[in-house]
Amino acid sequence: MRNDSESAYKSAEKFAREHYENFPVISFLVKKELRKHVAVIYWFARTADDIADETNLPDEDKIINLNHFEGRLTSLLNGNFENDYEAALCNTIML
Repeated sequence: MRNDSESAYKSAEKFAREHYENFPVISFLVKKELRKHVAVIYWFARTADDIADETNLPDEDKIINLNHFEGRLTSLLNGNFENDYEAALCNTIML
């Protein structure tokens, strides 16, 4: 794995457990070895949803932020990470 992906996976699992719109995405029903992957995918989806739901921003700004987030996805798929979450997500996607 590149960067500190294991730390990012742990943070993503914590994020999935503690997010205010939490639902049991990493419950005991998910195999233990898959939980970190489910958590980092949840981080990605939840972050995109949070960007879209920012009620204090005009729709145009939300779209700009979502486009930037989409650009980050494209970059991470090409091996360019801004943070460890992106490295972990890339690792998960490439499995």
